[in-house]
Amino acid sequence: GGARRPGVGGFALSGRVRVGRVSAQRRRLGRRVLARLGRGARREDGGMAGDEKLEHGRAYVVVPGEPDEPQRGDDRCKDAAADTSAEHSGPEAPLTQRVTSRGRSIEEKMTRALPVDVYGLLALRILELWAGRSIPNRVPWLHLAVAIVYYVLYIVLVFGVTIFLLVIVNKQAFQWEDSNFTPKHNMTVSAASDHLRAVMATDAVVNSTHHPGVSNDLFATCRELNKVPQQYIYYFMVFYWVMKMWTELKSARDWIVNMLCVDTQVDPSQMTMSPDGANILSVPTVLKVVIMLFVAFVKIVIFVLVLHICCVFLLMQTNGFALVIKVIAMSVVLGIDEQVVESLALREACQKLRSTNIQLRSDRTFLNKMYWYDGVGGMVFLSSAVLVVLLYTNVLFGDLMGLRKACNDYIRSGFEVFDLRGAAAYLEN
Repeated sequence: GGARRPGVGGFALSGRVRVGRVSAQRRRLGRRVLARLGRGARREDGGMAGDEKLEHGRAYVVVPGEPDEPQRGDDRCKDAAADTSAEHSGPEAPLTQRVTSRGRSIEEKMTRALPVDVYGLLALRILELWAGRSIPNRVPWLHLAVAIVYYVLYIVLVFGVTIFLLVIVNKQAFQWEDSNFTPKHNMTVSAASDHLRAVMATDAVVNSTHHPGVSNDLFATCRELNKVPQQYIYYFMVFYWVMKMWTELKSARDWIVNMLCVDTQVDPSQMTMSPDGANILSVPTVLKVVIMLFVAFVKIVIFVLVLHICCVFLLMQTNGFALVIKVIAMSVVLGIDEQVVESLALREACQKLRSTNIQLRSDRTFLNKMYWYDGVGGMVFLSSAVLVVLLYTNVLFGDLMGLRKACNDYIRSGFEVFDLRGAAAYLEN
């Protein structure tokens, strides 16, 4: 049988007390442990989560429904904290919440999954090596070496294709530069546009091919440019490509935000990854710099190069069908990073990437104040895309787009005065 004891900390506690050779100091220690347990595991009706028990000078807790086995009071505190963390909410949340290495509760953090591409694989292997974790735990250097091989392969592929396209684009754009256009037509690109508009404004008689005063070379150039009869398709395709490239810019931005918002490991005792390896808790400053350099910076460089190359490449096209097809073909460059991992990495590596999250401080006060997530952010990206389209179509290649418009008007004005036989002959040529 057991004797009933008075309550601890103002709460009535009942249980069996086994009196033995217990010193007064240990008895007081047991009371303090039970009092702390009473404050952490208090129920709404004012009762305790279980009964107390003293045995051999140590404090134990007997939980109803569980076997009456001795268990240490501090272990019971951990269990009670885990049970009560789901019951308490609001400003009076218990002090026994799970916390990270820097003292912030996990519930106050947001998690973001690592992308399944060469960048995510490289970052994960670097952090696993630093944390002493790998798959399996025997050869972390081998896993990092494989990730580096995939990364180098991706860099070679993407920059090889990008540089090749850059050379082609420069050759195509050179023919519309004034230094190359003037010796052939005795006028600049903008002057040729003004000349065509001036000819159309006169009452000159049109012969079977073109107006007098327009050279055969200029007329041939107009026929070449007029293979895309509607000019708006250039604006649409360039705008579509800019929107597609925004995803790459956002990916680079996410990596920068991840490295800035994840906890910085300042103490070697801090955990880099959780015991199960599913969460990245803290990152040393040196690794943050390495990841931002080899991941975020590289993605920004590729973003700028591919955006410029494809915008120029689209504006150089003189065939409407090729204009649409080459937008689809250029999308292959953006998927090389994911394709390398999906094709070459093993199943366990891909599963590990999908199951690993990075814990970030969810501090969005500034962005929330400016209503960024309520639509302001989307309008900023939309406005930026429109500005990029206008930069390429009206500024960098404004003379070429003006010549296209003038040639289109010139050809159409010729059709208005050509007879049907002349129009048919023109179409056949």
